[in-house]
Amino acid sequence: SWLTDKPLALTLGFVVIVFLLIIRRLTVPRSQEAKNISTGQLLLNRLFLDRDIRDKGIWMNRKPVNKTADREPEPHP
Repeated sequence: SWLTDKPLALTLGFVVIVFLLIIRRLTVPRSQEAKNISTGQLLLNRLFLDRDIRDKGIWMNRKPVNKTADREPEPHP
C-alpha cells in the first residue's frame, strides 16, 4: 500500500482476490487429456499456459465432455 498510496485494507483485499483466483484455477478437476501428467507439471501448465497439457493443438481440438447426458430430461407440464 505504500507503493500505491492506497489504504492497506484495499491492497490486502486485492491480494486475497488474486490469490483466490489462482487457487481456483489450479484446483479444477483434471481433464481426460491430462491423466498421464504429473501433478507438478499439471499445476505449471495451468498456471502459465491456462490449460492442462502443453500441446495447444490437442487442447483446442478436444471433444467437450457432456455431463448432462447422464441426467434424465425434465418433464414438461
